[in-house]
Parts: sequence; structure tokens; C-alpha cells
Amino acid sequence: MDKMNVSYKQGEYIAYKTLVDLKKMAKDKAVYRNTIVFNNLVANVGEFKENWEVPASESWHSRFLK
Repeated sequence: MDKMNVSYKQGEYIAYKTLVDLKKMAKDKAVYRNTIVFNNLVANVGEFKENWEVPASESWHSRFLK
């Protein structure tokens, strides 16, 4: 996965945006700390099982959400 893009759940759908778009959406309050994101920094199967789908507040994405 491209680490400069973000995939996240939007209701029952999965959305795909650039980091620039995510920052703007966070500023506009269109995504939140509890938004489920897909952590594309997982390095192994264990991390995938535990940290693939997490709230943005528990991932590297949190730096963009206030």
C-alpha cells in the first residue's frame, strides 16, 4: 500500500484518500479520532491481526486529528 494514502471506513464503505485530503478532512471535522483506519504500517502477521483496523486515535494517523 502507498503510505502517502489513507484507507478508512466510512459507514459500510471503505474510502481512499491522500494524506493531504485527510488533513483537510480532519480540519473540517469530516473524520474523527474514532474513525476506523487501515494501518498500512503493519510489519508482520501478528501486527496485521491486532492493528490492521484501528481507531485513528490508536494509529499513526492520530497526528493529523486534533
